[in-house]
Amino acid sequence: MSTRHSLARAAAAPLVAAALVLLTGLPVHSQQQLTLQQVIERAQTQGLQSRANRSALEASRQRDRSFGARLLPQLSLAGVTPNYNRSIIPVVQPDGSTLFRPQQQTDASLNMSLTQRLPFTGGDLTVSSALSQLRLSGTSNIQTWSSTPYSVSLRQNLLRPNAMRWDSREQDLRIDVAERQFLEAREDVATAATNAFFDLYSAKLSLKNAGGNAAINDTLYTLNKGRFEVGKISENDLLQSELVLLNARTALDVARLAFDRSLAALRLLIDLPVGSGVDVAVNSEVPQFDADTTMAERQAMRNRSTVSDLELQDVQAKRRVNEARLNNGIGERNLRPQRDRRGRQRGVPGPAGRAAFLAFGAGAAGAVGGAERRGPGGAGRPGTGGEHVARDPRASGAGRALCRAATGARAAATADLGQGRHGGAEAVRGGVQPVRDRPDRHRRAHHRPE
Repeated sequence: MSTRHSLARAAAAPLVAAALVLLTGLPVHSQQQLTLQQVIERAQTQGLQSRANRSALEASRQRDRSFGARLLPQLSLAGVTPNYNRSIIPVVQPDGSTLFRPQQQTDASLNMSLTQRLPFTGGDLTVSSALSQLRLSGTSNIQTWSSTPYSVSLRQNLLRPNAMRWDSREQDLRIDVAERQFLEAREDVATAATNAFFDLYSAKLSLKNAGGNAAINDTLYTLNKGRFEVGKISENDLLQSELVLLNARTALDVARLAFDRSLAALRLLIDLPVGSGVDVAVNSEVPQFDADTTMAERQAMRNRSTVSDLELQDVQAKRRVNEARLNNGIGERNLRPQRDRRGRQRGVPGPAGRAAFLAFGAGAAGAVGGAERRGPGGAGRPGTGGEHVARDPRASGAGRALCRAATGARAAATADLGQGRHGGAEAVRGGVQPVRDRPDRHRRAHHRPE
C-alpha cells in the first residue's frame, strides 16, 4: 500500500509543475487581441516607417511647389538708403590756381522690378521702374532727381539649351516618381506587418508546444525516478529521461526568446509602448484568390515607380546630349583646340611654316604645302619648307626674303654646331639637332664588318 501511495504522490506532483510551466510560459489571454487587418491599418497610420514615408512624400511635394513658385512673376524692391559722403575736392579757379573746398554729397535710389520667366524660350521678361536723388552741398547747393517711369527688357540666350523647359520636364517626372514610391512603400509596410503578425502567431504556437513538451517530459522524469527507486528501470534509463527533460526545457527557453522577439518587432512596427500586452487572433477562413498574370503585368507597367524613374533617366540623358551639342556649337565661350591622330593641333602650322603663314596669310598654298610635307618632329626633305616658299613665284617679295633669311639662319646654325662623321642637321620643334645622314645609315646597314 505504501508503494502505491508514493507512486500516486509522484504522479500528482508533475501535473502541478506542468500547470505552472504552462501558466508562466504562455501569454495571458486577457491581453488586447488584434486581427490581421487591424495590425495592417495601425502600421500604415501610426507606424514609424509609415511616418518616414509620409515625410518623404511631403518633402517632394514641397519641392514641387517651390519649383512652381519659380515660374510665377517675381516682384523685387531694391534701394539704397541715403548715403552721405563728405570730402574735400580741388576746384580750379579762373586764374589757374587750385583751391580745395569741402563738399557734401547725399544720394539715394529705389528700384522696383517685376520679372516673369518665359517657359517656352527660357528667357526673362522684366518690367522695372527706378527713382534716384542726388544732393550736393558745400560750395553750391544742388539737388537733382532722376526717374525711369518704366523700362521693359528681355533677356534671352541664343543657341543655348532651354534649361527651364528641361527642368520642368524633370520635375514632373520626379513628383510622379515620389508619388509612386510612396504607394509602394505603403504596400511594403503592409507586407512587413503581415509577416510580423504571422511570426508572432507562429512563435506563440511554438511556445505553447514547447511548454507542453517540457511539462510532459517533467512528468515522465518524475515517474521514472519513482520506478528507479523500486528497481523497475536502470540508472541509464533514468539518465536518458533526465537528458530529454533538459533538452525540452532548453527548447522552451528558445521558444520563449523567439516569442519575445516577435512581440517586440510587432510593437515596434505598429508603434506601441514597451510592455503593452498584445495578442493576435487568426481567422481560420482563408479567402480564395486567383492571380491573373496578364493583369499584374499590365498594372506593374502602369503603376511601378521604376517605369517613371527610367523615363526620368531618359529625359536627363537627352538633356545632356542637347547641352553638349548646343554648348559646343556656335557661340562657344571656351574653344578647345582639336588634335589629329598624331596629337598635333589642327590648323596650327609648324615652326618653318608658321613664319610663312604669318607673312602671306592663309592663301599661300606653297607655305601650307611646305609645312604639311614636313615629317614628324619637324624634319623634311631637302627643298621643302622655307626654301620651297622662297622659290615659289606666287609668294610676295617680302615673304621670299623672309624665308631666305630663315633658311640662311638655319644653315649658319648647322655650321656652328659642326657636322659629325657624315654631317647633316634637322630642325625639331623650332630647335636644331645634329643627326646622321640617312643614305649613310642605310649603307652601313648593308656593309657590316665581319
